Parts: sequence; structure tokens; C-alpha cells
Amino acid sequence: MSVQRRIPDKSKSAPQDNAPIYDYPKSKSISGSADAQTRVFFSDGISKIQANQLFRSVVVEEISIAASVREIDDYAFYGCSRLKKVTFADHSELTRIGKYAFYGCSALESIRLPQSLRVIDTAAFKACKALKTVEFMEGSQTERTGASAFEDCASLTAFTIPPRVHTISNSLFYGCRSLMYFTIPATVELVENFALYTKGKFKHIDIHSRNTVFAEFALLNSYEDTMGLNTLTVGKDR
Repeated sequence: MSVQRRIPDKSKSAPQDNAPIYDYPKSKSISGSADAQTRVFFSDGISKIQANQLFRSVVVEEISIAASVREIDDYAFYGCSRLKKVTFADHSELTRIGKYAFYGCSALESIRLPQSLRVIDTAAFKACKALKTVEFMEGSQTERTGASAFEDCASLTAFTIPPRVHTISNSLFYGCRSLMYFTIPATVELVENFALYTKGKFKHIDIHSRNTVFAEFALLNSYEDTMGLNTLTVGKDR
């Protein structure tokens, strides 16, 4: 089956290199070599990105997701170890990132999540070992982060829980050994077991409410690991 290539529109700052570009759903298949740097565009009009073994059969380095996409399904980009860049269109309607959707995307260094996103499901970004920054847009609608969603993101240094989240789930940041700065908004009612067991050295933890409940093993770092903690702020609700 032939592959339909998307013709770059120079007026829209299209890529200027020779990387293969594929436009879903117009392109029905992907082909390429281990050396190809493939860019995949998900066209406006589709609402769900489903898991596809083809994404792991070539070197997908960049994906661009149209505003119409409302869900990234479970395992959608599982194991895309060369994926470096994920961009969402303006006015994105995305509401859910599924279980293990970006698991093992070990080259991904940063991601900016759209305002509309409500759910980051179980292990969605687990083992993204190069991931340093996760940015939630102002006015984020994110309400739930599933267990182990960022587990073993060993390069993550700082994180602020979105203000609509009520529970920091089990093992959410387990093994995030570089995580040093962490903010818990007043909306968080419960921090579950192993949620902040980073195996690293916190520098600053800011807890906005005195009423936030920590499970017995929520913060299980060793005594030696907490010796570097410069500031632990526990304020009244704000």
C-alpha cells in the first residue's frame, strides 16, 4: 500500500528538513528505516488516537495532535523510545490520556498539556526517563492523575499538582529521584501510599493546606534523603 505524504505548507512554518511526514488518517500506513526521523500529524476531524504497532516499527520522533482529538487511547505510543516532541493544537479538546499511553518514551524531555485535559490515566508517562518538565496550561481542567502516572521519570525536577486534583495517587512519583521541588495545592485531600517515594532528595515541599492527609507510606524517602530538605511549608488553606 502506498503512503500518501503530506506536502508541507511553507506559510505555516512547516519542517524544512527531509524527515518523512505522515498525515493520519490520510496516510494508511507508515514505512521507514531505523535511521528515518518520522513525523506524524493527526489530522483535524479524528477524535481518538488508538494504539498502533506501526508507531513502534519506525523511528517516530515527533507527533502533532489536532484540536479535534479528545482521547489518546491506552498504549497509543507505548515504547516509542525515540519520540522527542509532542505538540497539541491550539484550542485542543483533549480530555483523556490513556493507560501506558506514553510509557517508555525515554527521549521525551518536556510536554505542555492542554487546558481541556481532565484525566491522566495509570502509568501514562511511566519510565519517560528524560522527561524534565510537565507543564499544565493556566486554567487546567485536570482532575485525576492515575497511579504511577509519572513513575520512574528520573529526570523530573519540579512538579505542581493542578488545582482541581483531589488525590495524589499511589506511586505517582515513585522513583522520580531528581524531583526536588513539589507543590501541593489546597484542593488535595489525600496523598496515597508511595506517591512521593522518589528515592531522591527533596529540597522544597510546599503544602498549601493543613488538612491534606498523608497515607502512612506516602513519603517513604530515607532519613538520609530528607536531610537535604531546605524548606517544608505547611500553610493554612489558600
